[in-house]
Amino acid sequence: FLNPRGVTGVQIINLILTLAAICCMYGLFKNYWLKLTDLKAAYFTLLVSVTPVFLGTFSYVNVDYVMAVFFIYLLYSEYRENYILMTFWAVMMTQTKEPGMVVAFGYFAVRMLYRLATNAGSIREKTDFKPEVALILGSGLGDYAEGIKIEASVEYSQIEGFPVSTVQGHKGRFVFGYVEEVPVVIMQGRVHYYEGYPMSDVVLPTRLMKLMGAKKLILTNAAGGINENFRPGDFMMITDHIATGVPSPLIGPNLDDLGERFPDMSQVYSKRIQEVIRKAAQDCKIPLQEGVYVQLTGPNYETPAEIRMCRIWGGDAVGMSTACEAMAARHMGMEIGGISCITNLAAGLSKEKLDHKEVQEIADRVSADFKKLVTKVIATM
Repeated sequence: FLNPRGVTGVQIINLILTLAAICCMYGLFKNYWLKLTDLKAAYFTLLVSVTPVFLGTFSYVNVDYVMAVFFIYLLYSEYRENYILMTFWAVMMTQTKEPGMVVAFGYFAVRMLYRLATNAGSIREKTDFKPEVALILGSGLGDYAEGIKIEASVEYSQIEGFPVSTVQGHKGRFVFGYVEEVPVVIMQGRVHYYEGYPMSDVVLPTRLMKLMGAKKLILTNAAGGINENFRPGDFMMITDHIATGVPSPLIGPNLDDLGERFPDMSQVYSKRIQEVIRKAAQDCKIPLQEGVYVQLTGPNYETPAEIRMCRIWGGDAVGMSTACEAMAARHMGMEIGGISCITNLAAGLSKEKLDHKEVQEIADRVSADFKKLVTKVIATM
């Protein structure tokens, strides 16, 4: 506004957006969401948020190009690993014209490929085991990996930038070994969207297991029963899912190296693997339900009204994981099977209050049958 020749409307809007961004960044920093370690980092965050617009407002430099230069500098600075800062700045870049949008969207795509390559490299430094089947363990199967022939294990904490589960009962490691004679990689402890991770991080382990060599994926979980014919302790084979309640893991720039932009989801759960699961349950003399799984965000359990909505949608069981992982796996061309352990009746179907302790108790009670079923499925698929 000190410029005697006046400012444009675009410059004023940019200035307002930047001031709003500074307030957001300050709030994030005060709540430690940014995980910045020193005041230098905090001041730098504010600096990169405001400088380009001031340069564009009080001089005649093209603000779009200035922002692109700043973003490129960030990519090579010590702050490039600060995901929240970089994502925030990339989103700001998308509000500019061509140079900013190209750099910002390029950042999102390159970052994901870089993380996958880095994570895969961290694992390959510790083992060259090549699995055929990937298995994600839900509640009740947490110790399943201890019963297989283990060849190697890698803690999540040993993998650079890898998300770590914070849920009780979920360990944090990849286990490589054999179920019968089948080479497998087991994800012992998944991460959930409700833990605060971006959806791209939630499905990162699934994508990584595919890059390790796994072509088939078995998903397991603990779920609440919506279908009135279900009882706690039942097993439900997932025939389809509804993921309307969570963000798609495929939102954002498509990674063509992983899969196509608009993947078909008409058969997420393989008909062939469904037949394998039915036959395995029959051979093990384990009753098996079938139905549609609904994923919602959590971490709160659903209200009775939400359960009625899920029933109207066509859902038979509800949980806080699985569908997003299935979408990411299908995007990469994996063959998928899914089994839910019904650990409780969903809200409104019983007079009991829902709590995680009950879920864990039911899951533990039927874990022996769950392990037997999963072993039979993997051995015969």
